Parts: sequence; C-alpha cells; structure tokens
Amino acid sequence: MNIQNLVTLRYLKKNKLRTAVTVVGILLSAAMTAAVFTLAFSLRDWLVADVTERIGGWHGRVDGASPALCEELEENGKVKEAVFLQRLGYAPFGEGNDLRPYLYLLGCDTPESVLPITLTEGRMPEKEGELLLPESLREDGVADVSLGEKLTLTLGLRMREGETLWQNIPVSSYIEEEEEESFAAKEEREFTVVGFCREPYRAFDGSPFAPGYIALTVPSPSFPESGVGDLFFKVKNPAAFYTFIKKEGIPAQGNTELLRLTGAMRSGDIRTMLFGLAAVVLLLIFCGSVALIYSAFAISVSERTKQFGLLSSVGATKRQLRRTVLFEACAVSVVGIPAGILCGVVGIGITLAALRDKIQGFLAGSVPLSLHIPFLALLLSAALSLLTVLVSAWIPSRRATKISAVEAIRQNGDLAVPKRNKTPRVIGKLFGLPGLLADKYFKRSRMKSRATVFSLTVSIVLFITASAFTDYLVEEASAGLSDVPYDLVLYASGHELESPTPEEWLTLFKAADSVTGAAYERISREIAALPKADLTEEGLRMTENAFGLASDGENARVGITLAFVNEEAYAVFLAERKLDPADYLDPEAPRAVVVDRLTAYNEGTKRYETVDYCAGKNPRFFLTIDRDVPGYELIDVSYDEEDNRILTYRKENAGEGEEEILVLDGKEVEVKRTLDVGTVVTEKPWFLPSTDGLTLLYPLDAEKTLFGEFPDREKSFAPRFFFLSSDHAASREAVGDLLESYGVAEGGLIDIAEENESNRNLITVVRVFAYGFTALLSLIAAVNVFSTVTTDVGLRKRDFAMLKSVGMSKRDFSRMRNFECLFYGA
Repeated sequence: MNIQNLVTLRYLKKNKLRTAVTVVGILLSAAMTAAVFTLAFSLRDWLVADVTERIGGWHGRVDGASPALCEELEENGKVKEAVFLQRLGYAPFGEGNDLRPYLYLLGCDTPESVLPITLTEGRMPEKEGELLLPESLREDGVADVSLGEKLTLTLGLRMREGETLWQNIPVSSYIEEEEEESFAAKEEREFTVVGFCREPYRAFDGSPFAPGYIALTVPSPSFPESGVGDLFFKVKNPAAFYTFIKKEGIPAQGNTELLRLTGAMRSGDIRTMLFGLAAVVLLLIFCGSVALIYSAFAISVSERTKQFGLLSSVGATKRQLRRTVLFEACAVSVVGIPAGILCGVVGIGITLAALRDKIQGFLAGSVPLSLHIPFLALLLSAALSLLTVLVSAWIPSRRATKISAVEAIRQNGDLAVPKRNKTPRVIGKLFGLPGLLADKYFKRSRMKSRATVFSLTVSIVLFITASAFTDYLVEEASAGLSDVPYDLVLYASGHELESPTPEEWLTLFKAADSVTGAAYERISREIAALPKADLTEEGLRMTENAFGLASDGENARVGITLAFVNEEAYAVFLAERKLDPADYLDPEAPRAVVVDRLTAYNEGTKRYETVDYCAGKNPRFFLTIDRDVPGYELIDVSYDEEDNRILTYRKENAGEGEEEILVLDGKEVEVKRTLDVGTVVTEKPWFLPSTDGLTLLYPLDAEKTLFGEFPDREKSFAPRFFFLSSDHAASREAVGDLLESYGVAEGGLIDIAEENESNRNLITVVRVFAYGFTALLSLIAAVNVFSTVTTDVGLRKRDFAMLKSVGMSKRDFSRMRNFECLFYGA
C-alpha cells in the first residue's frame, strides 16, 4: 500500500465521528437502493409466479396446430420448449348439465410445464388409459367420481352443419337462433381415474362455462398425423416474442398477462410501470445521497488541504491526489455498502412479511408473496451505491488538484478578506459581540458558509420532494377507490324477485343473520335536458365532453339515474337531512332530492376529480320518454344535423329474410316529463353507489306516477337490495341461503365489504412504502445537516478556543451559534 493510502486510512481512524457519519450516510443510501431493487424484483417475480399458476408459463399458443409445427419449433434455437396437446375429442359425461355436457380430452406427456396444472388429489397420467379429471366435476355435482374408478367413454366430435365445434363455441342449446348441434361418435375407450386437478381453462382463454370439462391423458399413438391440436411454447427471450412470431410467420396468440411482465408489450406493460416507479425513487435517493456524501467529502478535502499540499511538495501528482480521495471513498464504501445492502434486504423482507396479506388481498394473487433476492438486484444495488459514492467524492477531488502546494500549506484559499467588512447594527443590538464575530466569520470564510447553506438547502429540497412524491402516490391510489358505506348488494332481474314481493323480500332480508339494515330500490338510467344556468362551470364542461349540447343552445344533455327507494329508507333519509316529508312524499306530485358531487375521471387532466354539477338548489330536469311501438323493438337512436332524434325499430318475431325496419322521428313517439327538484344534497345516502352519478331520489310509489303509462318501461327498471351488516361474511351466507331456498340464483349478490377491505389494503400498502421512503430520505437529510454542522464546529475548534481564552462565556458562545443557525436557516 502506498504512502497516500496509508495517510488516508490514518486520517479516517483519527476522525472517527466524521468517518462514522459518512459510513452511516453510505449505509442509508445502499439500504434504500437495495430495498427498492429487491422490492421491484420480488413483486415482478411474484406476479410472474401468479400468472404462471393461473394461466400457465407459456408465451405463445397456436390453436388448431399440427404436430409438424411442434417439431419445427422444438428444433428452433430461439424456442425454449414446445408442447403439443392432442385434441382427442369430446365424450358425453354426466347428467342434468345442459351447459357443459361433455368431457374434453387432451393428450400430452408433460402439460404441467406450460399449463397451470395444480394437482388436488392423485398423480399425473403416466400411460395410455389413465385420466386426470378436473375437480370442478365434483364441485358442480356433475358426477361423483373417485380415484381408481374406471370410466368407459365414447369419444367423438361436436358437429353442426358439417363444421367441427371446439371449446370456444358453447353448446347450441344455450344459444338462441342457432341450429342444433350433433355428436358424431368415433370410438369407445376405457380409462382409469388417477388424479384430480384444478381445471386449466384459463390457459385456453376459456371460461368455467365452456362446453367440455378439460380432462388430460397421455398422447395416443393412433392419433392421425393430419389431426389438429393445441400448441404451447416458450421462447428464450420473452421480450422479443412478437418479433419472433412475426419473423417466423407463426400464427400464435400471446400470453398477454405474462408478456406484460417481461416487457414484450408496450400497452399495459407492468414491468415498465414497476421499474419506472423504482427509477423515480432511485433518482431521489441518488440525489439525496450525493448531497449527503458530497458534503462529507468536501469537508474532508477542505480539512486535508494542508496534507495535500505537503504531499504535492514531495512529488505527489494531481492524479495521485485524486486517487487518494477516491481511495477514501472506496475505504468507507467497503464497510457502508455491504452493511447497507444487508439492512435494505432485511428491512424489505420484514416489510413484505408484515404486509403480505394486504398486498395479496388487493392484487388477488393465488401464490403466496415471498421475498426474492436475485443476484442481479444485489449487483445493481452495489453498483449504484458505489457510483453514488464515487460521484460524491470526485467533485471535491477536483478542488484538491487545482490548488498549488504553497497555497495548500498556507491555506489562505479558505479565507477571503472583504473590501468592506461592516456589520449591520441590528445584529449587534440583538446578538451583541458574539453576533458581530459570527457575521465577520461568514464574510471571511464564504466557502465554508456556502457549503453549509447548500447542504441545508438540499436537505429541505429532499424533504419537500419526498413528501410531495408520497402525497401524490397516496392521492392517486385513493382517487379511483371509494369506500362504499353498505356491506352487501344484490342485483336481480325484474322477474326474479316477483314472488315473494320486494317488500316481503325486504322483511326476510332484515331478519337474516347479522343484517343490521336493508333498503330496496329500482333504478333507470336516463339522458335528460338541464338548463345551462342550472349547471356549474365544471359540470357544464363535463357534460359537454360526455353528451354534447342540445339543439336549442339553452339546455345541456346530462346523464342521470332515477332511483325509487322503499318508503322506510326514504323517510329516514329525509329525516337525517331535516327535510319536510310533505314536500317529497306526495305521490301525485313527486319532487326529487338530487344527489350531486361526483368523482369522475377527467380525460383532460388524466385524474379523478370531484365535480358539483348543479349550480342551484332547485334545478328542473326535462326528460323525454318514448312510447312503445307495438310489434317493433328499438335497435338504434341517432341524431340528425339539427340534433333531432332519429329512432330505428325492427319488427319483432320476423322470419328469416323478412326483417322489416321502421325509422321514425323522435317527436312522433316521445312524451315530455318535467322532473321537479326539492333540494340538492352533496352527501350520498348509504344505499346509493358512487357509480350512479347524478341521481334523482324518489319514494318507491312515485314510480307509478311518472311511468305508469309505460308498463313495459316500468318492468325494465333494475331492482337491487342494499345491506348493512355487523358480519358481512355471515350475512352473505345467510342471504345466499335465503335466495337458494326460493330458487333464486345468488350470482347477483356481491360482498362489497370484502372489496372495501381490499381497497383499504391498497391504501395501507402505499402509505407504508411511501411514508417509509419519506422517513428514510428525511433521515438522510438529518444526517446531512448533522454532519455539516458538527464538522463546521470541529473545523473551528481553534477559533472557539481563542474566543474562550479572551473571556467569551458559555452564554455568549450560545448566542453566537444561535445567530449562525438563524443565518443558515434564512
């Protein structure tokens, strides 16, 4: 080791406090850098594992492919793996399931390498005659099949008008106006059930309602060479997937969810979003770290100026002096960077462990979230941390090489005697002689004073930048999410809840387990005219963007929701807002309560914004209702050049080739309604979804008054029930059982409380990471300030000792330092 490096190490040992502060700064920088890289790679790997679990690890898929194409891809050097699934055909299976009456048999050796095959019982087929069935067969009650059971299946094809039907076409009995399909039997085979799995229908872009349950077996030697199957393949470079299939001319579909995570897709590229956000955070960390570490090295170089002068006087070159400063940077990095990376990885590991359930809750992942520490993440963390330190040290090292040996030894470059060194009187009056001495020090040592002020400025900039960045993150994460006040909602078609009546259903629901409140309403979404004078400026702009203006120029078309609520819930709503029921409960002359203040997405600003539409308390809406045209159904509404409505009808029950179109002017069938408003409120009642937009609330019996002469239209109003619950899971089960007991499907029952928990999980996760990031950047800023101020005191020990020797008391010394702090802060 040369003499310069030995001197540097001795200097670091001598100044232990400053060395420790520098190491702490490097440790914080490396810890934050490692945490960001580890988090980004962990989330990316977890998302990849989740997609692989749900959809499969394949990159491309070719439907209706030949075995020859599979062999061609296997020989292609850019393809990692190719798997061919023989379409062995369909086999009728089970009874009473008109939607999925078949087994869909596929033959493949190792489908689990590309398909999401998750065994729930047993094993994979290993020889011909063994069968792997989906667990959904037993869950749907189609058949009670057990392991080891032998099945005799009749294999064949679904046919319609000479065309072979596959999984993408539902059974014809499920589709109206389609020709009946037939089943063409080919052969009979016997299989032994060796296992059950989760059905991999997602790999085929299918659904749980595809015509056949997917069953797997080994390939069949009797499979014809000209037969078709499904080809799945993985490429070695997923980012170049689309370039590869275009160049090779392969008619493949991509696994879009997986390819988004590899950067192969620009649209919705999750990887770009994830690492782009990480890049912004790393830039802030880099800037903050450079400011902190630069300050430490700048002060070190300033203190070692005489040392550098002595080394220069005995022959040290500029290059050697620069290497001395860089060696000091590497020496402190040897301790700070490994320790920082370790702290960052451990810290993010603990954070992910604490937030695992919340992250999986709002991302709906099926794979447990775990910490992934790829070597690339550690390498990037170490490289960026070392770059930060070297940049921080290189800037002050340039100064060390520009000073001549004589100037460095005399150190007269650090002092500047101003032409006028007069001190303002106000400083003398407020701080006395200590203030005068401090002011003269600032003017004589401008370089050191400016370094301190710069350090403090950077610290404040960092804190404000980090705070603003995290506030934006939380705001954007919260903007598109709404915490709905009700816990459950039931959507139903008009005929499903006719018996019992809605009022009787409401009574039954209120008595269900853990239900603390229930409301019933019927809604219709309409386009109404509203005078521009009754719209706010923001409301008018939003309606112009969404609907355009009416022809007369005085009214704007707005989207509204008419909500007719059961009387009990409506009366409570009026009472809570201290509104006179007599003004709103008259069925002969109903007046609406308008619920305003909407959160809507603004295409101009690309943000969610809260908008008040109504400018006054008593706006009037003008609604146009179309009478039914007997024997015809409405198929289109358009507008002519003068903004008049043109209605297009088609004759009902017309035979093939007999379609008859009727075009009418809207004025021929329309009826005008004026909707009077009693008041406008901005707080939504608990039973009103935030997605309903501008809503006019009425009691339920007002529906007859407004739409009694349009019975068909009244039947089309969508009914829905809202529930409050002390235990949403128990209430969901109780309401579901109640619906099932009356033969009503519970598919329209939605657990909103569970979705709200997911939304809150997202906000919690964003806040933890955002405020943790702010706290760490603030800690860097605090260390920066501490390092700067303590070093300033250390460099002035001789000055302070001299002042104390001539009689400066502790009180005067404190006054001098207080003035300096005020100066720096100002």
